[in-house]
Amino acid sequence: MDIQGSKPVAPVATALQSLTDTVSNSATGAVTPAAVKPVVAPAAVVPTADSVQRNLKSQAAAIAAQLQEYLQSTRRDIEFRVDADTGTQVVTVRDANTGEVIRQMPSEEVLRVLKSLNAPQGTLVDQIA
Repeated sequence: MDIQGSKPVAPVATALQSLTDTVSNSATGAVTPAAVKPVVAPAAVVPTADSVQRNLKSQAAAIAAQLQEYLQSTRRDIEFRVDADTGTQVVTVRDANTGEVIRQMPSEEVLRVLKSLNAPQGTLVDQIA
């Protein structure tokens, strides 16, 4: 079946309307459908992983821009970074005038704990002489 050369399918409402168009049979008084046209649904479009990834990135960028605009109106700065020692994403909110940290997620204490958990532990090795 060649779907590229086919015409667009009529909307469902139009197809339902064609089912409700009736012709009255004057001899019996019965009502019969005029013409029934088959309704064919268009093929579903499946997004690719690449298009989903681009969509997520553009949504995240739009959200970050809105958040930054809001924070500027409240005289706050926001910083997104990845901690080098733990690989954890860190969000820091600062006062725009003084640079003072208002809030950090996760906190410095949590980052220190994560760093100590990720640090290589000493091992006991038996040495045979």
